Amino acid sequence: MTDAQIYSLLTGSTGITGITDRIYNGDLPEGVNFPAVTFEYVSDSPVNTLNGDTGSTRSRYTFSAWASSLSEALQLRDAIRSEMSTYYRLGMLPRHEEEHGIYRFAVDYSIPQ
Repeated sequence: MTDAQIYSLLTGSTGITGITDRIYNGDLPEGVNFPAVTFEYVSDSPVNTLNGDTGSTRSRYTFSAWASSLSEALQLRDAIRSEMSTYYRLGMLPRHEEEHGIYRFAVDYSIPQ
């Protein structure tokens, strides 16, 4: 799946767009209003067999749900998880900055290329 296909998947999700239309590939733009979603490529792993490299990979992406309240971040995180439910979820990490009013959940997925 390409970055453009991931963007289309997220922007086509009524569960996500019912919460926010701010969806970005890469870093969160400075000064953006919350809630927002970011996704970014992290790494890839080759798909190998006993015969060697198949030419296929599984790419690791981080999807982040950003909000100004914990409840909204949880709601957005759940919408992302619902949309990505057919892919391998590798882990989830809360990355809150409560002193700045920023709540974030980073969720990693493995996506075949």
